[in-house]
Amino acid sequence: MLTYKQKYSFDEKFDFYKKYINKNIESFLKKYPLNPPRLIDAIRYSSLDGGKRLRAILVYASGELLSIDKKLLDPIAVAVELIHSFSLIHDDLPSMDDDDLRRGKPSLHRAFDEGTAILTGDILQTIAFDIVINSKEYLNFPNQRIQLLRELAHSIGLEGMTGGQYLDLNLENIDIKENDLIDIYTKKTGSLIRASIIMPSFFSELKKNDIEKLEIFSTNIGLAYQIKDDLLEVEHTTEMIGKNINSDKKNKKNTFPSVIGIEQSKNCLAKYNRIALDAISKFGEKGLFLKSLSQLIIEREK
Repeated sequence: MLTYKQKYSFDEKFDFYKKYINKNIESFLKKYPLNPPRLIDAIRYSSLDGGKRLRAILVYASGELLSIDKKLLDPIAVAVELIHSFSLIHDDLPSMDDDDLRRGKPSLHRAFDEGTAILTGDILQTIAFDIVINSKEYLNFPNQRIQLLRELAHSIGLEGMTGGQYLDLNLENIDIKENDLIDIYTKKTGSLIRASIIMPSFFSELKKNDIEKLEIFSTNIGLAYQIKDDLLEVEHTTEMIGKNINSDKKNKKNTFPSVIGIEQSKNCLAKYNRIALDAISKFGEKGLFLKSLSQLIIEREK
């Protein structure tokens, strides 16, 4: 079996982990009751079909850099993907970004209904925490389990995606500065990406300055990810990226291209990627997969 400790091409490794995390999500979800059936269908619709699985793969890439047992990473990877699915469901709601398309198919509130979508998002969040709390892999790691729960909670809370989403909604159609946008993006998008990269370090004996380098990497790659999203919406088609390219314009959202222009946004994208790569250069070959993922983030077409 392919494992993250073996040497394979980036594409082979990425493809393996994408299939691997899909199987793990399916396996974890099977442990829960099958009633009510329509709600279960909504959970599966939103969490099993589609998606790059980038956050989960970042978990494994960080684990590779730190030489962490893959079994300790599995619950983290599933949890961050379920939380990501929850955030997308709520982002798409009419009261939020009001998007009808996600991952090339109808958003959950369109495929089912708005009430089911809200509750599905709520449930995915609770399942993510339940997985970490009850995972047998962490029986001998009580302190790390608490750290994981604390990090997940932070990534979702006021200083994370929920606080970031609130700022995003309430600063629509208002002139803001680049630093305001950085604050929104760091919270709304970057917080879960940061958690994906940092949580494996709880099982390592990294020195403080090395953890700080991972922090710098995760913060900057989170910013790069969202800037790339902004650029895709202004430079690509709905069919290419699998979601409505007119969403930001319709909602009069502030984005990097709207605030500082397309060319300057591209310069920022390159800058944040460069800072991220410099931060983990000392880890050498163990950091190659993580570096390759950062390159994928800035070069992706959807």
